[in-house]
Amino acid sequence: MWLVDREHGFLPQPIKHTLVTDIADPRLRARLLALGVGDVLAPGTAIDELAIRARRVLDRAGEVSRCRSVGALTLDLLRRDGFVRDCRLCLHPREFEMAWHLAELGPRGASRNRLLREVWDIRHEPETNSVAVHAFRLRAKLRVHGLAGMLATDRAGRYRLIPLDEPDILRDKAGNPDAEERERDRTVL
Repeated sequence: MWLVDREHGFLPQPIKHTLVTDIADPRLRARLLALGVGDVLAPGTAIDELAIRARRVLDRAGEVSRCRSVGALTLDLLRRDGFVRDCRLCLHPREFEMAWHLAELGPRGASRNRLLREVWDIRHEPETNSVAVHAFRLRAKLRVHGLAGMLATDRAGRYRLIPLDEPDILRDKAGNPDAEERERDRTVL
């Protein structure tokens, strides 16, 4: 799940560098912390405390998290692999790098060219379908766990990880008016 600010759109990624203030509901504060927000403060927090907490968030800004989660998928940087409910996906290094990068970008996703630049470290337009092949392989590994729809490609060719918490076969799409459009937006290679 990614956080949305009504005025500015999506909050900065990764959200662990974000300090959220004026949240009165303790359950909401706990949920935001569980989602990975750097810190969440109640209304009326003293300026001294705010300054200390902001400094702590900034101090942690240089840290790299060992794990990133998107829905039921957990990516482990140390193991360089993905897990769905404790089942290892056995990702190829580029599949892992692609998933890690897409998890970092959140719902914005990335174009083929951006993935080539930032994951493959290629600055020119190659005559290769490497991104599509790795996306296909990643989808196949997610499909085994009922999460093939998690890696989506929109009409503009941007790849995104969609946070799905349960397998495709368990979700009831009948009551969801956007389900048909999302299905058309997904590219199955």
